[in-house]
Amino acid sequence: MARVEILDLTDPSTVQAARYIHPFLALRRQVFIEDKGWNLDQAEGLEFDIYDTPAAKYLFLLEGDDLVAGARLLRCDTRYGLGRPITYMIQDAFMGLLTGLPTDITFDAPPSTSESWELSRMVSKKSLRHTRDCLVAAGQFIRDRGGRTCISLASPKFKAMGQIVGFDISEIGPMHTDEMGKAYCALASEV
Repeated sequence: MARVEILDLTDPSTVQAARYIHPFLALRRQVFIEDKGWNLDQAEGLEFDIYDTPAAKYLFLLEGDDLVAGARLLRCDTRYGLGRPITYMIQDAFMGLLTGLPTDITFDAPPSTSESWELSRMVSKKSLRHTRDCLVAAGQFIRDRGGRTCISLASPKFKAMGQIVGFDISEIGPMHTDEMGKAYCALASEV
């Protein structure tokens, strides 16, 4: 049976989960850079980006001590950094602040309230069960913190997976294709 660990860098009670951040970033590198061929930042065998900050919350799905899936969550009212603060991926793309993602990522302005969370960089070790369990745990995490909505950039397959586990997922932006020709769009669901 898989268990969930949460890493919140602003909450000392979650420090034990910090041991899973390295395997999570390594799995992200494997999935996004090696398997999917995406051109993303990497160093020392890890994939990371500007959203890996203390504002991010990390969800790790474990079997024993083995990381089998994980995801990053950012509240949609996040503002981090000096100068031009970063928010979250969908919002920053919409504002034209990210190279490689279109500004028409959503039909309307993305949410910017504490009740909405962005789910990003969700990965698993090629198991639909782990992906499903991670998605369910993310929904519970968001609900436990007073959230109501989850948004994400994902493929049409992800939409189908979410519907299987009971989320009413809708497209909140047009379909786009990545550099490998794979379809994705912005999705939203009440949790």
